[in-house]
Amino acid sequence: MRVQEPTAWAVYRVRDEKKAMDQILVCSQPEWDAMEIARPGSQTLIQGNIRNEGEAEQIARKLQTPLEPAKKSRTSAFAKRPSPRPAAAGTAPPESTTPQPSQ
Repeated sequence: MRVQEPTAWAVYRVRDEKKAMDQILVCSQPEWDAMEIARPGSQTLIQGNIRNEGEAEQIARKLQTPLEPAKKSRTSAFAKRPSPRPAAAGTAPPESTTPQPSQ
């Protein structure tokens, strides 16, 4: 017996409390209908009755927000800077070479 492919798909949004962000997901239209009966309002339908799974996936990808790039640690930022050259021991800083007016 051959399993019949769903004829319609749905894109929906659900809140992921662990990550504190929304997820955009795809399911078949009958699965969406069952979820709404089981837990009404716990997810939000973005678009239903989509013709094929590929089109539903494209819609979901367009709505998904990109992740922020990882922040660099402070130590790596400082490691790239050249360190200032310390003055040699026992030497004074150079004096000004501009002539001073005599009094």
